[in-house]
Amino acid sequence: MKSRRSRSRRSSQRGQTFVLIAIFVSVFLIGMLGVATDYTQIWAHRQIAQGAADAACQAGAADIYLNYVNASAWAANGLPDPTWLGTDYTCDTNTTSSPCRYAALNGYSGANVNVSFPSSVPGVSLAGFTVTNPFIQVRITDPVALSFTKVFTATGTVNVAATATCGLNPIHVPIPLVVLHKTASHALYLNGNPTIEILGGPNRSVQVDSTSATAVGFSGVNAIVDLSQAGPNGNGADFGVFGGPAAKPANVILGAAGTYHSPSSPIGDPWATVSAPAAPGTAGTAIPVSLGVNGCPDPNGCVEMTPGNYTGCSTGTISPGATACLMFPFGGSNPKFSAFGNRPNTPTFVPAGTFIKPTNNNPGNYYFATSGGGTTGPLANGSFPAVPPWPQTLGGTVVDGGVTWHNVGILSTTPNTAIFDPGL
Repeated sequence: MKSRRSRSRRSSQRGQTFVLIAIFVSVFLIGMLGVATDYTQIWAHRQIAQGAADAACQAGAADIYLNYVNASAWAANGLPDPTWLGTDYTCDTNTTSSPCRYAALNGYSGANVNVSFPSSVPGVSLAGFTVTNPFIQVRITDPVALSFTKVFTATGTVNVAATATCGLNPIHVPIPLVVLHKTASHALYLNGNPTIEILGGPNRSVQVDSTSATAVGFSGVNAIVDLSQAGPNGNGADFGVFGGPAAKPANVILGAAGTYHSPSSPIGDPWATVSAPAAPGTAGTAIPVSLGVNGCPDPNGCVEMTPGNYTGCSTGTISPGATACLMFPFGGSNPKFSAFGNRPNTPTFVPAGTFIKPTNNNPGNYYFATSGGGTTGPLANGSFPAVPPWPQTLGGTVVDGGVTWHNVGILSTTPNTAIFDPGL
C-alpha cells in the first residue's frame, strides 16, 4: 500500500511540472510575439520616416540649386522666397519651407523634423565649385509607441530616426546652346534672317535661363531655330526656357521628337568646375578654305578660324593668315580678305601662306596657295609662266621654280560661313 501511494504522489508531481512548463512557454511565446509585433512596427516606421526624409531633402536641394543658378528667380512662376536657406531650424518654424512641406505631406512636422546645412559631406568633392550652401540635411525623429514590449521596458516609446543628405555636385550638362543670363528680356534674340540649326546631340538642344516673360524673341518670320534634325536619333530635340514666352514661337522648329518647355528649370554654368584657360601665346588666324576642307559646307568657300589670341584683331581688309575679328559674315564693315592676285610675272620671292588665282592655264578659276616660301620660276616666251597647266583637282600640286603651289579650291574674299578649329 505504501508503495502505491508513493507512485501516485510522484505522478501528481509530474503533472504539476508540466503545467508550469506550459505556462512558462506560453508567456515566452506571447512575449516573443509581442516583441516581433513591436519591432515590425518600428521597422515600418523607419522605412516611412526615411522616405519622408528623402523627399524633404530632395525638395530642399532643388531650392538650393535654383538659388545658386538664379537667385532672382523666386519672384517668377509663383516660387516663394527661400529665406530659410542657410540657417539650421526645425519645422515648428519655417513651416512653409519646401523641406517642411514635403515632410508634412508624409506625416511629419514640428520639432520632429530638423533641417541643417552642413558645409561638407564625406566622399563629395566641390573642388573649383563655389556656392554658399552646397548641402542640406533632413533628420526626422518618429516616436513609435510600443504595445507589448513596454511590459518589459521602462518606456512606452522608441525614437526612430531617419536622415537624408542632399546637395549640389557639379557636372557638365550636355546641352549644345545654353543662355545663362538670369533676367534679360530677349536673352536669345534673332533679328533679320539668321538660322540656328543643331544636328544630333542630346535630348535638349537649347536652354534659356532668363526669368523674363520675353526671354526668347524673333524679328521676322525668316529668323529660325531649327532643331528638326537634332537629338540622339536626329528627329528633333527639346527647347527649354525658364521665363517665356509660354507658348512655342512659330520660329522654333522642334521636329517629331522635340518638345517646347516653359517654364523649364534653369541650369548652372556647365563650365563651373573648369578653370579659365590661360591666354594663348600666339595669335589666332583667319584662312580662306574651299568646300569640304576641314568641314566647310559652303560651295563658295569659308573662313577657317584657328586657335589663338584674338586680342587686337582686325575689322578691316586682311591677308590670309592674319588675325581677323570673329565677326560674320565677312565683308562690308566686317573683316574681309584682300583680293587674290595673279602669279607674279617675274621671279619673285613669295612667303609661306601666299594665295593666288592664276589667269593662264586655269580654266576652273581655282585658287592656289604655297605652304613654304620660295622664289617663282622665270617666264617662258616673255608672256606665260614656265609651269605646266595649273592642276584642276583639289589638292593637286605644281612646282614653280622654288615654290610648290597647291590647288585649294574655290575661295571668296567675303565668305558667309565660318568654321572653327578645335581649341578656339
